Amino acid sequence: MSTSAKLLVDPQPDLGDGAKRLRIDCKWSTTTAWLVPGLAELTDEQVVTSMLFKHEAECGRCNTSRLWERADLSLRDAVEQVWEQIGAAELRDRRN
Repeated sequence: MSTSAKLLVDPQPDLGDGAKRLRIDCKWSTTTAWLVPGLAELTDEQVVTSMLFKHEAECGRCNTSRLWERADLSLRDAVEQVWEQIGAAELRDRRN
């Protein structure tokens, strides 16, 4: 069985035009989100980015590298930069 996660997109017409369920699925875990146009001004790529962070934090065992091609890389970079700043601040606080 593959250790790579896959992205599944299923239309959800009962939730409205253009609504969809997105799932990141691997053999260990599934992360699900629903995207309903008009409820939030998020792109598919932004939702996939947040799902990837959540899936990696909860699963931590599968390979998600291929799915980052479907993500908002500028958002990913911004989040990682903030985490680096938080880590640096925590180290400074520990030393003081």
